[in-house]
Amino acid sequence: MIRSARSIIVASLVLAASSAASAATVPLASPPLEPDAAASSIFDSMLAISRASVLDPQRAERGSAPYAAALQAYNAGNLDAAAQSATDALVAIRQPAAPLATSDSPVVSPPAPAQYPGLVSVSEGESEERLALARRALLSCGASTATAFVTARPIFDDAVRNELAHHPAAVTKESNTIVDDCAAAIPTASGMTQ
Repeated sequence: MIRSARSIIVASLVLAASSAASAATVPLASPPLEPDAAASSIFDSMLAISRASVLDPQRAERGSAPYAAALQAYNAGNLDAAAQSATDALVAIRQPAAPLATSDSPVVSPPAPAQYPGLVSVSEGESEERLALARRALLSCGASTATAFVTARPIFDDAVRNELAHHPAAVTKESNTIVDDCAAAIPTASGMTQ
């Protein structure tokens, strides 16, 4: 009896470890870096998919198709469709999986989806916040041709990849670099002549 309980515990730990390892495998392209609502919605859905991949990889996978559709619509210039697809990605993540029904089992209604964000580690939560701050800083760096923007953009894309791979220390480091570089490129109020 004790051996079978230990076997179950070991199997559960192996399954949990394999789920955590598969959590980092949701491939997503970087969200657009524009100061509009559709780009912000796409960014938010990317963060939600990243978070869901830790908590429930199947939900993250369900959100990746509408996310890709949002990027496609955005790149085609259809901002309304892009925002709707980004919202669809969020809805797909929040929907629980349908229960498996067999001929022997009754159909059971799934529980209501959670109305709160999924919990992640403190370091991952902080890295999400730093990445959002880096995005805002990058949008403030100036035109997409400005030197600070051109320099920081690849760092942002790498930070997004690290966010999706669940490397919070790397995300925080890269985000801090973006914030510092863009802050240095923007004239401060005290440095401006009156």
